[in-house]
Amino acid sequence: MASPPSQNKRRVLSVVLKLLILTSIVLFSLPFIASLYKSEPGSSEESFEHYRSVNLSGLGRGTLLKIKGYSTEVWVYRRSLDDIEQIKLMPEQLFRDPLSHQSQQPPDLLPRFRSYHQDYFVFIPLESQKQCQVLLDQILSGHNGFNEVCYRGVFDTAGRALKAHGHRQQLNLSVPAHRWQDKDTLLLDRRL
Repeated sequence: MASPPSQNKRRVLSVVLKLLILTSIVLFSLPFIASLYKSEPGSSEESFEHYRSVNLSGLGRGTLLKIKGYSTEVWVYRRSLDDIEQIKLMPEQLFRDPLSHQSQQPPDLLPRFRSYHQDYFVFIPLESQKQCQVLLDQILSGHNGFNEVCYRGVFDTAGRALKAHGHRQQLNLSVPAHRWQDKDTLLLDRRL
């Protein structure tokens, strides 16, 4: 039979071991519990700490703003009235992915315009195959759009790839995570 000091040591060790196990379980479960309470990107509860504010009040129609300071450059194109009309009128059969089901973009954009605001197109100016940079140019009967020299791909002012040009697997231009604070202030996600 074990002596009383030996039994006391066992009880103490047993209690310490149980406390260590319980503490470990609590510490490992905290990140999982915290992840349940994080807000979705773009929700009103999300803090603005991850967003960079860009004032677009001086950007004229038909002009482009290049924003640096991210892992990749972000461009904002303010569409002309003709651009907006062209997006509305161009038949969907001309595009590889007209409603952007395969393209990288926030899920709640206006489908045809690929933006939250029909006047502005916020995008990453790289095509999807070789990451070649696009250029603002006159395309299709003198209307504005974007093209690239690697595959000679052509995109409208919503960044949709035209079927008749470029590589057959080219996707639409990517739209980064962003939101609007007001009609002239764009909030770009800093985590790009």
